[in-house]
Amino acid sequence: MKKIIIFSLKGIVAFFLLLIIASIVILSLNIRVELSFLNKPVELAIEKILDRDFSMQGEVVLIPTLWPTLEIHDVTIANPEAGSNKSQWSKNEFAHFGQLRLQLGLAPLLAGEIHIADVLAEKITLNLENDANGEPNWIFDLPDK
Repeated sequence: MKKIIIFSLKGIVAFFLLLIIASIVILSLNIRVELSFLNKPVELAIEKILDRDFSMQGEVVLIPTLWPTLEIHDVTIANPEAGSNKSQWSKNEFAHFGQLRLQLGLAPLLAGEIHIADVLAEKITLNLENDANGEPNWIFDLPDK
């Protein structure tokens, strides 16, 4: 019985050491996973949530670490539409980001939730304005969940 316990403990320790070594190797290699093939489904999902046109024209890369980082290039969020009158805004774009970096929490991600720990945006263009009725374009009517 004592041999089984010692063997089990050695196995558990070896597993955790292997996990730590694998994590160090992944961190040191700076592995990047190309996810641009997911652009269209992600765009459609975000458009449904925001009720606005949304596009990701550049590459999308996942950097797997203990805090996975999602790097998205050339992101555009359109102004809201008001019926057939889209010309109420001086520009069609609400916002454009040359690059977005989102650092995600790994444990919540494994549980099927997205927790954003850090956001870095570069080359930002924001067009904040009110329409003829005084309604701002920066208010989003998001669903509860």
